[in-house]
Amino acid sequence: MDYRDVHDRALELFKSGRFDDAIAHLEDARYKIGAMERDHVLDLLMDLMHMSTLREPPDYKAAESYAIEAERVSGSGYAKLQTAMLFYWAMKQPERATLKGAEALELSRRENDTATSYQCLALLGLASLDTGDTRYASDSLCGIEQMVAAQERFVVGDETLFLERMIPTVDSDTKVRIRKLASTLASLCRGEDFAARLRRIANPG
Repeated sequence: MDYRDVHDRALELFKSGRFDDAIAHLEDARYKIGAMERDHVLDLLMDLMHMSTLREPPDYKAAESYAIEAERVSGSGYAKLQTAMLFYWAMKQPERATLKGAEALELSRRENDTATSYQCLALLGLASLDTGDTRYASDSLCGIEQMVAAQERFVVGDETLFLERMIPTVDSDTKVRIRKLASTLASLCRGEDFAARLRRIANPG
């Protein structure tokens, strides 16, 4: 079974408003796909999760069940991060995002998956600002600073919104730290939009 063909057909159905048919198409493929194609099972679960949140009306209960199943199949910090992002961005539940994001961070660090760890820190920072947990926000900032100083592997950009939202809330010394960090990240960033935003943080004048 070709995952790309399944995905494209489901997307076609979804865009035409046939939400139930799109999800049924993915579900059918999910149970037919071979056990050896584990990565494609995960791809299908992620498709199902995203379509469940984007359909009208959204079905967040189904989306969460697909995300949890993806965690079980994958066993990775990255899969836990996807659940945390579902809680934060789609379901608007920063408290649950914080708990799941902390699990994802711990596991990704054990896996030495630095890219996922970096995303976790950015998400935890955002969620902590929403919940008013300044300790977690400070910990996230420190974690990002340490990863940048160690020149670990990650994609610049995920932290930008966190830094934008954090800088108005902190004291002058922390503002200096954030601007220095943003300047360094801007020089590493490949995406011009994110780089421009980071430069504005670094040089707000």
